[in-house]
Amino acid sequence: MIKITLYCSIAIVFGCLCTRETTLQTFCRSEVVAIVNTNSVSENKFAYIYNITMGNVIKTQRDIDGVKIVATSKEPGLCGIKLEYPAIYVVTGVALDNGYEIGKTSISVNQCSYIRKWNDLSAEQKSFVENFKQTQCA
Repeated sequence: MIKITLYCSIAIVFGCLCTRETTLQTFCRSEVVAIVNTNSVSENKFAYIYNITMGNVIKTQRDIDGVKIVATSKEPGLCGIKLEYPAIYVVTGVALDNGYEIGKTSISVNQCSYIRKWNDLSAEQKSFVENFKQTQCA
């Protein structure tokens, strides 16, 4: 019992440690960079599942046409986050097949992802997002 309690305490304290990165570094290492509009949220035992409308896909390493879900863990110790809806976000993440709904691809995000409300970005930041090219990555 003591081992379980200790493990849970460590997971809560150290469960989500993110490397400090510039926006460029985060965009370069991410599989997906997109502008999404959150419409609603549902949840299951493990995750928040945001129904989205896909805006601009800035970067992807695969076909994510038709993606209608952004998902994140419900557990902060597993880097889960909460998004507001309706809202427009710039997000980075990973595309998962059958991640949260069978037969559907979703974008998985967490506290280490770049997640910013579009309306909170400066004109310079919006320009960076809109004009990002993979060739900017070393």
